[in-house]
Amino acid sequence: MMSQFKKALVGCLVMACAALFLAAPLAAEETTVGDTALKILPDLIVKSVKVTKTGETAGGDHQVSIEAVVMNVVMKSSAGPSKLKCEFTENPAIGFTFLREAGVTSLNFSPALAAAPSKKVTFAHVVPRGKSYKYVLTADYTNMVVECKEGNNVTNGAYSAL
Repeated sequence: MMSQFKKALVGCLVMACAALFLAAPLAAEETTVGDTALKILPDLIVKSVKVTKTGETAGGDHQVSIEAVVMNVVMKSSAGPSKLKCEFTENPAIGFTFLREAGVTSLNFSPALAAAPSKKVTFAHVVPRGKSYKYVLTADYTNMVVECKEGNNVTNGAYSAL
């Protein structure tokens, strides 16, 4: 079974070839296959979401911290600055409410890194006592970064103040 990282890398190389064919402007590292130079596109994901209680208000509502890790999973690629969006809802069927966004610095590959480049982002929120919220975090939600795979930028989390 192919790992998520290998699948992302293969997908990025395929998208890089397609982008070169279509003459799309790219800002990424280059590699060569035979005599052809290929741009290696980044792939931003929200690797993890952790929602933890940090305190309580005087009325018993829960103060929570929503911690997300945004990662560029394609080695030898460069991802410029982007924005991470956090939304919440009690009922996904009726939609999500924007909580806030945060800037994510450039996530560029470096041979000195032992792992893929990543950035931890934290949001604060208050969950009313007796409520359960679902959170959706979207990496590069404004599409500032040309990625090899745009459909994997969303990750979910949840918290219950029951």
